[in-house]
Amino acid sequence: RELVNMVINDKETAKSAYAYGLAYCFENLTMSEDDKKREKLREMEVTQEQWEQFEKLTKSGTGQKGRPDPPELVEQRIKAFVQADGAAALRALVLNGGSSRVLESVSRTYCNMASIQSVRPQMFSQGAARALIHMATKGASSTSMEDNSTGKTEDDTMSSRRNREQQTKADEKTKKFAAHALAKMFITTDPNVIGHNQIMDSIAPMVRQVRHSQEDLVLFECCMALTNLATVNHETKRKIITCKGITAFEYASYSDDTLVRRAAVESMCNLCPEPEMVEWFKSRQHMRLWLLYSGAYEDDELTSSAATGALAGVCYDPEVAKCIQDQEEGTGIPTLVVLLMSGISPIIHRVAVCFLGLLEGLGADAKQILKENGIEKGIDSVLNSAKPIDPPAKSAVETLQKELAS
Repeated sequence: RELVNMVINDKETAKSAYAYGLAYCFENLTMSEDDKKREKLREMEVTQEQWEQFEKLTKSGTGQKGRPDPPELVEQRIKAFVQADGAAALRALVLNGGSSRVLESVSRTYCNMASIQSVRPQMFSQGAARALIHMATKGASSTSMEDNSTGKTEDDTMSSRRNREQQTKADEKTKKFAAHALAKMFITTDPNVIGHNQIMDSIAPMVRQVRHSQEDLVLFECCMALTNLATVNHETKRKIITCKGITAFEYASYSDDTLVRRAAVESMCNLCPEPEMVEWFKSRQHMRLWLLYSGAYEDDELTSSAATGALAGVCYDPEVAKCIQDQEEGTGIPTLVVLLMSGISPIIHRVAVCFLGLLEGLGADAKQILKENGIEKGIDSVLNSAKPIDPPAKSAVETLQKELAS
């Protein structure tokens, strides 16, 4: 507590010779010995199995286990640190001019703290968001790096280049940890109780991580946070789109990790029916991909539900409707008919809304086109099924049946 108060009350602490020592202590308090080891191996780009094999071959392992440091003890330390205004102390280190090493350590500490859901509201109240936005945007240094090699020897120039490379790495790490911490905080926090400027300033750093990060957990949590923020209002949707969010989510949707892929699809779903999102669906290639996501309900029901939800918001557009119709035989409208017969209420509801949109988007021949693709069989399968479906889904299918008969 005394150390925390010293950092908060004395602005010069952030620039002192021992500032990094304090930041490093705070960082170590908020992570376990196993976490430290995993982080070190990640930086070395070595897996746990590779490291164990290396120790066996070189006989460098001690064979002794470290002191037990279970997650429960780490959580207790984090809660005690936050209770002692630790998040405010970290904020002071950032905003009072801490060095690049200090900022990198602080960003890691914030990310560790944000892993504990119960302390996230206190982190917001202690001003963590402002410090994190600063680091996620500017990295470990707010000053631009210039090449002042004129008049220097070759050794000096090489040393300067190495320093710039190290600074760039520190900047990227700081931006990653800070954006990841923001994502963790925004996933579970009601955005309506957070300041508008904080929300808007947090979007670009998280979209950047979705575009550039190679870590599944970072991708997943940034997508989840942006999905949450997209529900706030039209302005947050526009901000995500202007930060190239659509292409970022598209990239993430190609992930082999199911959770990352699902989060990316849900993020795109929440951007519908913005004009840029509607335009994206007019691409034959994009629509083919989306129908694959929608049709995979047996393997991943939640992703299928999110994907059909997005389609429900854009099928009214004539060009989008035509794009669905023009897919390869058996992969366009027939895919939606199969989804209608899936027996899964949320998907049935969304697909019924898709067909209602297609009735509008396909124009005068819409009813005939849908009937030729088996829509009546799909409707009968739903309404005559022994398996009960939710009232909203049944009502949507009945509305679709009436529209086809009218």
